Amino acid sequence: MIIIQSVVGIDVSKSFSVACAYIKRHQIFGKPLTFEHTKTGFAKFISFVKNLEYAAKNKPCMILEPTGHYHLVIMDLLKKNNYEVVLINPLVSKKERYSSLRRVKTDIVDSKQLGEIFYKLELKPISYKTDDLQRIRFSTRTLSMIAKNISLLKTKAGAVLDITFPYYGEVFDDIYAKYSIKCLNFFPAAKSVLNTEKEDVLEIMCKIYGIINRASVKVNNKVNDLIAAAHKCPLEQEVYESHIHSLFTLIELIHQYQKQYQSMQSYIAESLCHRTDYSILHSIPGIGDILAATILSEIGDIKRFDSAKSSWLLLELNLVFINQVNFIL
Repeated sequence: MIIIQSVVGIDVSKSFSVACAYIKRHQIFGKPLTFEHTKTGFAKFISFVKNLEYAAKNKPCMILEPTGHYHLVIMDLLKKNNYEVVLINPLVSKKERYSSLRRVKTDIVDSKQLGEIFYKLELKPISYKTDDLQRIRFSTRTLSMIAKNISLLKTKAGAVLDITFPYYGEVFDDIYAKYSIKCLNFFPAAKSVLNTEKEDVLEIMCKIYGIINRASVKVNNKVNDLIAAAHKCPLEQEVYESHIHSLFTLIELIHQYQKQYQSMQSYIAESLCHRTDYSILHSIPGIGDILAATILSEIGDIKRFDSAKSSWLLLELNLVFINQVNFIL
């Protein structure tokens, strides 16, 4: 079947885009348009599209690649003006470009090639709408970034603690748990334990755990473990004030990030708890609040896929994208 519909290929960048119009296959209409992402630039682009629409006597379809978050403003503009959109996977368009002998890459060339790809693959437009899944995608990706930052900060704090108190990990299973953090505020180094009388250490630990009874087995065991761990540390290793300051700073940052993580986690769960598909995913063993939200937000409306394989391929590609963004950040 010969496609005679007009199409506009749009190569999207951060602050500007390039559009190339096709009145039909292999027939470019006018010259490619470079327009800024401003009110004036968008008006210029819509006028460009209207001219094509008048000449072709049909409403053109738009084709573009999802480019980070930069394409979203273009999608909103096209939706507002009732234009159909084809979002093409960047891997597909890259494969098509490399299948050609012409591999010169510029914004204008890319916009032209998107138009040719539309006709070659006989692509179909998608129904684009801004829903809670699209909005929550930003939250799940932000949460992923926060989790990676927490992990990085814990690694750095652990490296400092290896200098100030190498065997502290034998006292608490989780050195970043509430009581452990409180303990580090009093005893950030092995020497700070050894320079304190045992009775004073016991009193401090009682305050940390909120226990009045100094004979508490739990508290006394912790005190004994803390002192034993301090004695195992090599006293020859010099501990500087900068080490302690860095440790306190890292611990404070971890605490702040953990609070933001919990807040974001609650927001995501509350935003999706009314959805049946979220409840179904969440009911699967091993899939918690965040994983369920991530799967839903990255895949979107499951009805737009022809098969389960295509939907999970999209999820895999999106997760790769998230990891690349987090690595850069």
